[in-house]
Amino acid sequence: MTTELEKQFFDTFGVEPKTNQVYGMQLDYHIEDYPQITDRILLELICIWNLYCTFTITPTNYQNVKEYVLEHFVRIDAYKFIVDPPIIKRKIRQALFKE
Repeated sequence: MTTELEKQFFDTFGVEPKTNQVYGMQLDYHIEDYPQITDRILLELICIWNLYCTFTITPTNYQNVKEYVLEHFVRIDAYKFIVDPPIIKRKIRQALFKE
C-alpha cells in the first residue's frame, strides 16, 4: 500500500500510477498501483541527490531512512536556490521509473 508521503513523492516527480482492473465477487473495479520504492531505488535516490545537490542527504536512523529521503525529494522545489529541480526530476524519472 502506498503511503501519503509516497504519493506526494510520485506527484512531485510526475510518476503516474498504473491502473489495474480487478474482478471481485460481483464488482469490477480498478486499483491504482504506484511503483514500489525498493531499497535499490532508495539508495539510488540518495546517490542522485548527493550528486546533483549542494548538500548531502545523510540519514542517521536506519528505521526511517525512506521517510527522511522522500521528505527531501517532496520539498525539492523549495530548494531551487541550491539545486536544479527540473534536472533532478528528469534524472529521477529516467533512472528509476524508466521515462
